[in-house]
Amino acid sequence: MVKCPNCGAEMPKKAKFCAKCGHKLVDQFSKVDKESHESESSDINDTSNETSEMSPHIKIENIGVESKADETPTLRSKKKNNKNLVIVIICILGLIGAGFGIWYVLAKENLVPFWNSIGSGKDKTAKVVENKEKAAKSFVFPYRNGNYMGLMNDRLEIVDDKVGTTVFPFNEQGVAAFSESEYDNYKVGLIDKTGTAVVRPIYDGIGDFYSQAGSQPYLQSKNGVMNFYQNSEDGGRMGLIDSSGKIVVPLKERYYASFNGRTLTTFTEYEKTGIINEKGKTLLEAVYDQATVLSDKYIAVKEDNEDQLMDIINLKGEVVKEDFATYVYPNYSQKENPYIIYQAGNGKYGLLDGNLKTVVEAISIQVPTIAQDSMYMVVSKDDGESSLLDGKGNELFTVEYSYLTLPNEKGIVAAMDEEGQKSALLDLKGDIVKDLGQGSVFSISGTNLFTYADKDFSTGQILDWHGEQILEEFQYFVQQREMSPYLAIYNGDQGETITYTLVNKDGVILSKNVLQYNPFDNGKIFIQEPEGKVQIWDSVKGNVLVEKQIEVEKPTIESSY
Repeated sequence: MVKCPNCGAEMPKKAKFCAKCGHKLVDQFSKVDKESHESESSDINDTSNETSEMSPHIKIENIGVESKADETPTLRSKKKNNKNLVIVIICILGLIGAGFGIWYVLAKENLVPFWNSIGSGKDKTAKVVENKEKAAKSFVFPYRNGNYMGLMNDRLEIVDDKVGTTVFPFNEQGVAAFSESEYDNYKVGLIDKTGTAVVRPIYDGIGDFYSQAGSQPYLQSKNGVMNFYQNSEDGGRMGLIDSSGKIVVPLKERYYASFNGRTLTTFTEYEKTGIINEKGKTLLEAVYDQATVLSDKYIAVKEDNEDQLMDIINLKGEVVKEDFATYVYPNYSQKENPYIIYQAGNGKYGLLDGNLKTVVEAISIQVPTIAQDSMYMVVSKDDGESSLLDGKGNELFTVEYSYLTLPNEKGIVAAMDEEGQKSALLDLKGDIVKDLGQGSVFSISGTNLFTYADKDFSTGQILDWHGEQILEEFQYFVQQREMSPYLAIYNGDQGETITYTLVNKDGVILSKNVLQYNPFDNGKIFIQEPEGKVQIWDSVKGNVLVEKQIEVEKPTIESSY
């Protein structure tokens, strides 16, 4: 029963009008129903909370569902906004985590050069800013500072006093390989001429710098792309990197040969070989058992090692010369349009030019030697004679010596027979300039000098182009960078340091106490002596142009070089 709000008469709960006064009762009863319903829902929710506290692992479903419909719009909006905010935060954190994960994987797999442009292990910002302009306008080269190598310019100004423990000569693109450690911890990176790391020293090797290829730019591609590698227990991985530090091809279980001044090189994967260019594009898939890049247009290949002869193909994989020779390779000393050396089925060697035209038939019993400027070549015949040819294959002379060298700048050729019974220096007509008797004589590439050893190889001499001895007898190591017009002759064990006697291409002794040297392209050379004396020589005239005393640390290892 309920009371009428107008007259107070009691009416049945569901009556719509008061039977005494006729007052409408519907709104009032609805309000009463609503209050009663909310009271019941509140009791149920209280029971739910108690149950949840007593049994936290019990899942309670469909309790208090109706009460959610009765919540105010403001409360529902706040809860919805809070929920959206949580979702947004979770998404942002997820994206950050995913990005970091991708970066980490790429960095770990060396797909991005994540160490690049960080510096070589110490803060050099101020020094780089100070010396960048100075270095950019100068020829920069490494010098020895105790156990470290620094950089100096051609005015003998120090650009950086400690770059790393090893710094190789700079290549044509202006970068050099360097390391901050030696022996068991030896890692290699790249620096520019300000001493700033282009690539941190984290790799086991970059290009062919380990063999001082910084002075041999043709071992890289035309635009400075080179291989780099990381050793591992399963053999290691290789990739391609350019001189700016950009990874062209990430590390893979592949082997990349040197570019040797070309735009192409070979790669070997799963015992098969293909062709890739310096941009990292695969031109020919790895389907060949053997492949040799002959030029930027031609490749010698074998598809099956059981085949007796190699084919020459173009970059489309089309055969240009089929079953041509047992072995084919270029003369790597030539950058452009190189002669191609081949061994025919008869076992003898011949020459093709860069367009695959025959220059010399397969008549030589030894691999022909070819001058870097292609002006001369030498072939050896099976009758004990050798011939000097011009660049077109025309014979200049033939003599009864089984071995000839290429002419030097003075037009002098070294000649000897296989038994060492006779040796001599000849001119371009084949006439004897100096009869050396029994022994062995060899020319020294890039110089006008010769090494000579007697029949028993008990003593050695360095001869000038007249055949005259220019140094006392030596029994030590002779160092020469590839095609460098200098000889560094080892002086023997000097305790803390190793020193050399430095001789120019004509035999002029520049110094007998050389710790470090770097030749320039203009005929000048930098020489450093152990106690910090540095000089720049005019190597042609044989006189000192600039000289300075600098402060250097003493090495703490038994020897430095």
